[in-house]
Amino acid sequence: MFFPTNTSSSETLHSLGYLRFCFFVLARNNCVLWYTYLQFATLALLISTKGVGRQDHDFFDQWKDQFMTRWETGHTYSTAILEAMPTEDFSFAPTASQMPFGKQFTHFSYWNNFYLSFIKNTPPTPEPEVIEHETVLDYLQNMHDINTDIIQSIEPEILFKDNWTEQPYWKDHTTCDFLTRAYMHTTHHRAQAISYLRAKEIEPPFFMF
Repeated sequence: MFFPTNTSSSETLHSLGYLRFCFFVLARNNCVLWYTYLQFATLALLISTKGVGRQDHDFFDQWKDQFMTRWETGHTYSTAILEAMPTEDFSFAPTASQMPFGKQFTHFSYWNNFYLSFIKNTPPTPEPEVIEHETVLDYLQNMHDINTDIIQSIEPEILFKDNWTEQPYWKDHTTCDFLTRAYMHTTHHRAQAISYLRAKEIEPPFFMF
């Protein structure tokens, strides 16, 4: 199970029971983003109530294993969406104000690396200017590998740490916030890419979760 059962706090147990019910409802209704956000909320409840003990590490490890499964499946799905578009149409955009198809992928890959690079205090890898198929695919894979290594290095003690930077807008972001932004940002731009496929009358690959 995804929830510990031997807590000494009745309030925590009651809250976890409520969150378990929320997980069930959201999973049944395929509410992916809220499902993921509630996983973070559960971790916050446990750590803030009890501190970081062995049981919390075990729970965190279970959570991270599940998150990484969704993260990897999301990458597989993104790659399938990218590969569904003919290579000659990577510069396609439905309107002049929208990003070209290929840039949807380099954009979210760059910004996900930007978010997560705060944790390692390293500069993000620049986004390529060329949006041809091989360039976009290589960058998507490379950024996924780099970002995955950063996520794998995260320990429970820093999950809710903030002040990773002095930049005002990002200063209050916790590690959890950066992870959530990366997951949601990917979903947002992948959905736009799917709409481009439909505009070309191409059936998108079936949803993966």
